[in-house]
Amino acid sequence: QDPEKAFVEFKTALELAQSLNDRIREKKAARGLGASLQRQGKYREAIKYHSMVLDISAQEGETSGNTEAYGAIADCYTEI
Repeated sequence: QDPEKAFVEFKTALELAQSLNDRIREKKAARGLGASLQRQGKYREAIKYHSMVLDISAQEGETSGNTEAYGAIADCYTEI
């Protein structure tokens, strides 16, 4: 349960998904990045990745994970 190590792993996953143009895996990696940053107390940066989840959902017309992303964004704002 090391959020800093998780961030590195999810960042690698995001870069790989982007290079493969795999939007669904990109969204999963963004969700993981947001969560790992949130656990580190980096709320503003976490919001950027949680928002990326919503952006990808809108572009792809695939909304799984949106409720969690909105909740995570709200949680981050309450901590700022």
